[in-house]
Amino acid sequence: MPLGHSLLAQALLQAGHTQEALDVMLNARRMGTTTDSMLQQLGLTLSEVGRANEAVEILRPLAESGDPQSLNAYALALSEAGRQQEATQVLQRILKQYPDNPKAWEQFGLVELRLGHWAQARDRSRRALELNPKLARAWNDLGVALYQLGQKDEALDDWQKAVDLKPDLWDALWNLGTKAAEQGRIEQSRKALER
Repeated sequence: MPLGHSLLAQALLQAGHTQEALDVMLNARRMGTTTDSMLQQLGLTLSEVGRANEAVEILRPLAESGDPQSLNAYALALSEAGRQQEATQVLQRILKQYPDNPKAWEQFGLVELRLGHWAQARDRSRRALELNPKLARAWNDLGVALYQLGQKDEALDDWQKAVDLKPDLWDALWNLGTKAAEQGRIEQSRKALER
């Protein structure tokens, strides 16, 4: 029963039991009781735990459908695997067909960060946030880009927005905690690092 496996995996992920959720999804895949959405989640979770090459193999067949969610997940896995040029090609494909896809713009900002293209990362992240201001990862990535471009106060404000939206976004908390201290924002730094 694919729905049962899917609901169990989601409940485990929400409870912070990532490895158990992975075990459920991988077992469902072995048994042939998965859905496309479960395979997408499996790929994203594998990417998150550092198994991006496995995620790429799982997500590639889904991406062939042209579904923007599958393509976004595939692009993220490619980026996590260090394959930025391939991720860029997938994102360009999405944006050609869906120019207002906020997740694709968010992923594009991340890819540009990983390539060290600070201005492009800033612009891609801003575009994602124009389309959906609740994308915590885009706020974090915008903060990184702005910090690299010398706009440190703006970066701190953007990292704060990221952690306000997603209190467990560890990258943003770390960025805010370490860089706010450097800028003399001791209380802001302390709160982020304590969290």
